[in-house]
Amino acid sequence: TNGRYIYQKGDLPKLILSGTGGNLEFRWPGTTSTSYITNNGPLATLNKWYHVTVICDTGATPEVHIYVGDLTTLAVEATYGTAIDGTGQESNAGADFILGNKPPAVQNKSWQGRKAWFQYTNTILTLNQIRAIQFRPRLVAGSKILCQLGYNNVATQADWSGNGNNGTVSGPTVIDHVPLRFRRRWVPRKRFEAAAALEVFQRGVV
Repeated sequence: TNGRYIYQKGDLPKLILSGTGGNLEFRWPGTTSTSYITNNGPLATLNKWYHVTVICDTGATPEVHIYVGDLTTLAVEATYGTAIDGTGQESNAGADFILGNKPPAVQNKSWQGRKAWFQYTNTILTLNQIRAIQFRPRLVAGSKILCQLGYNNVATQADWSGNGNNGTVSGPTVIDHVPLRFRRRWVPRKRFEAAAALEVFQRGVV
């Protein structure tokens, strides 16, 4: 559904669904905002696990790259109908990450589907690095938060990055996890059913 939130930090950045054809919209804050919207429907299939990585480098041109893969297909870059590089930078370091909803929580913006894990890093990953963690999620250098959602059922979700960015949850259902090889000490038994930057999720399961 159009406008459903995958994640948001403060007012921006945010990653949401755009339209009804499985497209993604990413926005990044600044004097004028960076805005990228895909046009090739990378999440067009319902009830399917996807891996999504969003790279935003305000010192590069273009600033944004959105990569999408699945359980059997290597991640590739999406194509874009809108690709606007903004100007200036805005700090929202103190803002909370909200996964699967819009802050403050708005019922009709919550994610419709399942989310398995989420990682945010200040490292610009190459495509080969993205593919290396696509099928075996793990901590990468520069990680600020790594959550394997459902690992602690519906209690506080641990931040495996070591930065202590643990998070509370509200209203999810917990079911079997995505069939990927996690490192043994991190193997999550469960994942969240509907209540990224690196994200594994399933769209459209309600």
